[in-house]
Amino acid sequence: MIKLTLPSRTEPQKKISNSKARFKVVCFGRQSGKTTNGIWRMARTLEGPENAIYWHVLQTYSAAEIAFKRFVSLFPYEARSLVFEKAPNQSELCVYLSGNRQIHFKSGDNFQNLRAETLHGVIIDECREQDKRVWTQVIRPMLARYKGWAEFYSTPNGYDWFFDLYEFAQRDPEWAAFQAPSTEAPWWSPEEIDSARRSMSEAEFAQEILAEFRDLAQGKAYLNFGPHNKRD
Repeated sequence: MIKLTLPSRTEPQKKISNSKARFKVVCFGRQSGKTTNGIWRMARTLEGPENAIYWHVLQTYSAAEIAFKRFVSLFPYEARSLVFEKAPNQSELCVYLSGNRQIHFKSGDNFQNLRAETLHGVIIDECREQDKRVWTQVIRPMLARYKGWAEFYSTPNGYDWFFDLYEFAQRDPEWAAFQAPSTEAPWWSPEEIDSARRSMSEAEFAQEILAEFRDLAQGKAYLNFGPHNKRD
């Protein structure tokens, strides 16, 4: 038996994994375990079909590199010969699991260059930092052959394409939507929550921590303008 060094999971994370939906839209607050949940999901591909190809797409190459290293670190050294078909490729950010399963960590920066593979599954992480066309023009057609799955992770950023996707996921039978604040994660103590609330505007706190969709640009010359910064 292979034992992974997975972190403990929150109740919202468990709800995602228990869902049978093909497409899942995950709207979580900042530092709530979004990428961690994606890495955990990719670890479960060991249970999937052999010769499958999966992508974890992040907003930049450096973010993809971090996710790649975190994924590899899940597996203790003594188990890697049982899990990995061959050594992980650092330069290509690719992990080769047993059964010729491949997980590629990609950057969505130059998304038009991603038109290549036929995929069994994909995670698009930090959607608010990525172009909608990563999904609609590039990745969605790549899932057709194998009826592949997709999961989308982000904190809200106003009423952008991620908001539209979240709304759509609540209406379509193939989709499911999930929402949870940062405060579901155990490292957000009451003291830390209160500290963050004091240092952010109400709208910023609602968006970044509570995972609510807000228009932060509406109604003010700049977001934190108020009586405290007026000059006599």
